[in-house]
Amino acid sequence: MSVIQFFIFVFCSHIPPFAATIPPAGSPRISISAVPSDIRNSAVNTFRWNQQTSETSVIERVWGDPHQDKTHLFMLDNDGNITYTNQKDDIFFRNYSLLKHLKSNHAITEKEFDSLNKKIAEGKKGVELLGKDEPYYLGYCPIESNNTMLICIVKKTTVDNVLKEYQKTIGLTTMLMTGFIILLFAGLFYSISRFSIANQKVKFEKRNNELQAMAISEMEEANKNLKKAKNIAIEALQTAENANKAKTDFLSNMSHDIRTPMNAIIGIISLIRHNAGDKEKVIEYADKIAISSQHLLGIINDVLDMSKIEAGKTVFKYSDFSILDSIEELNTIFHSQANEKNQSFIITKENLKHEWVNGDKVHLMQIFSNLLSNAIKYTQEGGIIQFIAEESETNSSTYGKYHFIVSDNGMGMSADFKETIFDAFTRAESSVTNKIQGTGLGMAITKNLVESMGGTIKVESEPNHGSSFEVILNLKIVENRVVSSTEQIEMHETDSDILDGMRILCAEDNELNAEILMELLKLEGAECTICENGKRILEAFEQSVPGEYDMILMDVQMPVMNGYEATKAIRRSSHEQAKTIPIIAMTANAFSEDMQHSLSAGMNAHISKPVDMKLLKKTIRNIKLGGDEAQFIDQ
Repeated sequence: MSVIQFFIFVFCSHIPPFAATIPPAGSPRISISAVPSDIRNSAVNTFRWNQQTSETSVIERVWGDPHQDKTHLFMLDNDGNITYTNQKDDIFFRNYSLLKHLKSNHAITEKEFDSLNKKIAEGKKGVELLGKDEPYYLGYCPIESNNTMLICIVKKTTVDNVLKEYQKTIGLTTMLMTGFIILLFAGLFYSISRFSIANQKVKFEKRNNELQAMAISEMEEANKNLKKAKNIAIEALQTAENANKAKTDFLSNMSHDIRTPMNAIIGIISLIRHNAGDKEKVIEYADKIAISSQHLLGIINDVLDMSKIEAGKTVFKYSDFSILDSIEELNTIFHSQANEKNQSFIITKENLKHEWVNGDKVHLMQIFSNLLSNAIKYTQEGGIIQFIAEESETNSSTYGKYHFIVSDNGMGMSADFKETIFDAFTRAESSVTNKIQGTGLGMAITKNLVESMGGTIKVESEPNHGSSFEVILNLKIVENRVVSSTEQIEMHETDSDILDGMRILCAEDNELNAEILMELLKLEGAECTICENGKRILEAFEQSVPGEYDMILMDVQMPVMNGYEATKAIRRSSHEQAKTIPIIAMTANAFSEDMQHSLSAGMNAHISKPVDMKLLKKTIRNIKLGGDEAQFIDQ
């Protein structure tokens, strides 16, 4: 029995039978079974004892005769309202709130009201001694089984009287029994306390151990995450440093590689002026200028290609082509380069069952050109360059699996450099390789092109034992290939005289470029009219008679009116040739979106500066053969 239960035992010493008191109509009925059994039994036994010792009448008001023992029992709901009382007087039910009733009768102070209200609302249990003039005990205990609060009110004098009655009636036996009970309860409380303390200690230690283990685990996880984050940060920093170093090295190499051919061009121009009367020397110098210029153009093209790849703007154009013809073109291009270094260039074709395939021939040739150029550059004089083309067996009837191998017996590469050879802006560092011009972008471009076409590339190399690159591609097989009429015309028609007699309207705002273009076209037998901006070329076209001009070469970036605007205006013109006259974009803008803008504006084709007359002739021929079909022209 707890302390609160003991006081309830005392308070209930004069409680009449519960069955004798019925709550008013409309109030909740609570069964006596809802009262805890130990409290109920104590109350009943005490009541029976009181019946034997004295006559107890039912109290008609809260405070009556001061000499009369009174015990008041209430049950409250969750809102503090009375649901049951052992008092017959309905004064309590006219004011359902017990505490408010007590406060209004000055039985409790405002402060006591707030304190009790809070404790009862929180479901606490306890005993309070209240009332200055007429002190009394108020005990409160929650009954969890039906969510009610049991309230007992008894005057202090009643408790004192009960104790006196016990002393008079029981005497020494009661005292002994009381002492025994006290000792029993003391021992019980001590045992319970010790057990509770020990149990709480065990629980505390267990919980403490759990918290320690949890804290250690969290600390370990935090340390792991911190270490992981640190490693990521270190790797990111290292990657950034490597990238910055690579780009710094690239810019340094780029500056060197650009200045070298520029120095040659400027120097040769001075020699041409000095030897202007010597035709043979002038031609020789011009050839050297052409070589240096092509190298400069190669550097620019590498940078542009890498920019397209990183921006995801590489345009792939698929068409039918012959693998054997492509190999023959490679032989024509690189055989002479190998001969200049007294190298052997060997081409091997194995098991090529399907000659005609569908793919991007231009980029495929760029892949092979990069690999063969490197093989020739990094192989000593007298070395051997091999190109192997092989078709392997496959279960597919639609695609053929092709292996292309470029190998040499040159200087090879270290294991460290082999791991980074396909990274952008990387070049091998040695006394030999530093003398070889290059951007360090060729292999990165090659790998990206191969993978974009769905293929793979790998390299095997050892220092001083050469290198071997293998490209594996799945190319769509073209069955029952028949040469089209367009191709027949193409095979029989040459580009040598295609410009002869053509009248061309040209838009070019740079005077030097305009002069060069006019002279080049004149050499090919064409007549050229130059306009310095888009507005002037529009006016010249609209003022021309039908058939006066065969073609328009349109620069894009021009003052007053750019090439896109001029082309749109020409296509909207009422001129008889407005919709049919071929318009070719001729611009330094070389990205795919630039090409798309040109075609969207109404142009037939797009070529990049510097103008290659062979490419211009090929473009014009393609326009003639293909009618009005717009096309990308990649150099």
